[in-house]
Amino acid sequence: MGDWFTTDKIDDDTYIMRNAFRKLNEKGLLHHGSGTFDYGDWAVWL
Repeated sequence: MGDWFTTDKIDDDTYIMRNAFRKLNEKGLLHHGSGTFDYGDWAVWL
């Protein structure tokens, strides 16, 4: 993959968001209609 994928160049917020989406995916919740997930400073409505 390209340089955009390296973890040494991302900030803390991007890291937190990426991990949140990974955890939703692991739980099988990363799909339309699964709900609203609040992470304090940001939320995602699927």
